[in-house]
Amino acid sequence: MAGKRRHIEDDQARWLITWARANARMHPELNLLFAIPNGGWRDKREAARLKSMGVRAGVSDYFLPVPRVIRRMTTGSDIWPDRKQLCGLWLELKSEDGKLKRPQAEWLRLMEEQGYATKVAHGWVAAARAICNYLGLPDIKP
Repeated sequence: MAGKRRHIEDDQARWLITWARANARMHPELNLLFAIPNGGWRDKREAARLKSMGVRAGVSDYFLPVPRVIRRMTTGSDIWPDRKQLCGLWLELKSEDGKLKRPQAEWLRLMEEQGYATKVAHGWVAAARAICNYLGLPDIKP
């Protein structure tokens, strides 16, 4: 069971990418979604080699480098659009019961400070909905 349990997030990741590829013809920006293979088990020597090359703990699983201007209307007597330029979306994919680790939370915080949207999604369907929401697309059914 432990071996099977270890790959739940892998399955979720494959389903997310399958969904994105299946919908990329209609929504080409989905072609820009890419994974960052930062996790997984490595022996100490390989981990040290990768760290020396710039691999960093906590970096999110996916990045969508599509800038967006988000407009929100403020309330009050004067209504002016509140515009926020976002540089892209960092997405952390977790299994349904997965927990965010401290380095992952810190990475997401740092990315928000730099003007990126961030999202933790539990399961690939939640990740797909987060991407649709970020891109301003209707909810694309899985």
